[in-house]
Amino acid sequence: MQTYRIRPAIVLSFAIALLAGCIGSEANPPEPQHASPAAVHAGETTASGRALSERTPAPAEAAAPAVDPTRKDAVVIRPVGDQLEFDTAEFTARAGQTLTIIFENTATSEAMSHNVVVLTTGADINRLGAAAMAAGEAMDYVPDDPAVVAATPLAAPGETVEVTFTVPDQPGAYPFVCTFAGHYVMMQGIMQVTS
Repeated sequence: MQTYRIRPAIVLSFAIALLAGCIGSEANPPEPQHASPAAVHAGETTASGRALSERTPAPAEAAAPAVDPTRKDAVVIRPVGDQLEFDTAEFTARAGQTLTIIFENTATSEAMSHNVVVLTTGADINRLGAAAMAAGEAMDYVPDDPAVVAATPLAAPGETVEVTFTVPDQPGAYPFVCTFAGHYVMMQGIMQVTS
């Protein structure tokens, strides 16, 4: 019986090619179906309780601070350039408040689509990341899972998306991640819920 050695460079090349295939973009991707603004603000949810969300064009203005000073009920999150990192590592929300997460995808690389998915405390991020890959583009890489508290739609570079939801009543640390094509491994943050 003959054995073969796989060189690390070959494995790395394969992983890079696989990742490039996963994050590549289509010339004209189909527009996902999202809730109307009225449904979002009415607090409608999916069967698993995930808040419905909406997509809006990105503003052409300069970057705003992470928490919009004109809105006490909104948090603005952006990627750090074309890196797999959010510019907001942590923010605080009050238990039971209505909160809007606005995600401005300021990335410039066509391969850098992102979303923001808030999870329950103690959620298994790796399991949800795998479920997101199975959910695929048709579901904006957001699985229909009870561990998902709220999720924005997937935003291509230059797009702004948002989700309005009721913050859970239980104080604690609620992780938020980008679930697009394996980004959850690096794009993570915490929503600290206080009473």
